[in-house]
Amino acid sequence: MRDQGDELLAWICAEPADDVPRLIYADYLEEHGAGDYARFIREQIALAQLPPWHVRRVRVKWRQRKRHKGEAFHGYLPELKGSGASWTAEPWRRGLPAVLRVNTLACWEQVEARLWQRAPIEQIELAAAWTLEQLRDWSRSPLLSTVRSLVVAGNPIEVLRTLQREPGLPRLESLTLLHCSGAGLSIALEDFLQSPTGQRLKELHLSVGLPHQVPYVLEALAAAPSLQALTLVNMGLLPEHLPTLLQLPAVQTVQMLDLSVNSLGMSGVYQLLATWPPRLHTLKLVRIDGHSEPLSQRTCRPDGPSVPPAQPLACLDLSLNSPQRLDFSYLLHQPVCRQVHSLALRGCYEALDAVQLVQLPCWPHLVELDLRNNCLDTLRPLRRIRSPLPSKLTAVVVSDHCLPGRWQSRSPSWQRHWQAVLVKE
Repeated sequence: MRDQGDELLAWICAEPADDVPRLIYADYLEEHGAGDYARFIREQIALAQLPPWHVRRVRVKWRQRKRHKGEAFHGYLPELKGSGASWTAEPWRRGLPAVLRVNTLACWEQVEARLWQRAPIEQIELAAAWTLEQLRDWSRSPLLSTVRSLVVAGNPIEVLRTLQREPGLPRLESLTLLHCSGAGLSIALEDFLQSPTGQRLKELHLSVGLPHQVPYVLEALAAAPSLQALTLVNMGLLPEHLPTLLQLPAVQTVQMLDLSVNSLGMSGVYQLLATWPPRLHTLKLVRIDGHSEPLSQRTCRPDGPSVPPAQPLACLDLSLNSPQRLDFSYLLHQPVCRQVHSLALRGCYEALDAVQLVQLPCWPHLVELDLRNNCLDTLRPLRRIRSPLPSKLTAVVVSDHCLPGRWQSRSPSWQRHWQAVLVKE
């Protein structure tokens, strides 16, 4: 006979999107001597209702990292040893264990027995160790009834075909394919996107493709439903592909777009600005300068404003780009960038001198500024900023190994000026 705690966990698994049973479970835990874990559940539920750039979420992310990751509560994770599955480094979603890594499907029955009605699994990271029969049996598992996100490593073609044919994963909203270079992938992807399961997707994340496959991938994406998030990382995209991509119906509704590790350069930036998705609030352009021509040789810069009226960006990541090939100042002075709350410039080196942070239109609105791995360049531009910091600025993240020894002894008044927001990693 199950106790009240088990019954509450079963209720949570039956209604994974509802916060009410989770809050009742937190009350139960507090009444039974687990008050700290109960507070963690309530905190996670409250934080999940805020956007990633909210002051409170940024503060918890950088200044309460161990609690944010729930390291103290790993004892509440169901034991998975010997099952072929394991919990990820950050397994929690809204206070309950939810993110599972499955290395092999050979022992899936053990996973199912240990987690059924005990953990509302929201995300599964599926490795490549499975047979076709195991994959089909797994797709019918009742444990998948709460899964919202699936991450597939290895060749995803058989996974796509199985998801297309089998009725499993009824709540699937997000699909991540980490390797998209297999022969026949674009056909399998298009067929999947046309299936009932594919038409329920809200997020699609594709990584590691081949340049000659880009037209076929874009053709497959034409079958995608309206998406809230789209990732095309290291897919071989070039500037000439962007007009076709950005005019797809699925892209017109995206709120998060990640085009990192593609050779787009400033030509790609101009294309993006000219065909801006109207609902976009998060943009990632990590390492897009590639082998594009240097700024000194570029003549395709558009005359006058090229950005149509659009929702301003809230999060922008321009990390690992060269200021000799990517015009940071031009992009950051565009109207869509004037209210950025979270800005990442990791590993951009001289870019910090080029952009002059305090003169950016988004400076008064910044909540989070990630400047890690900028070597000694990190200090010099920050030391020039003597004016009052933005009222909502919560975290300026720098790499500890990039700070020289004189950091501790030089300019104590400057350190006091920044001590409330500076985070050394």
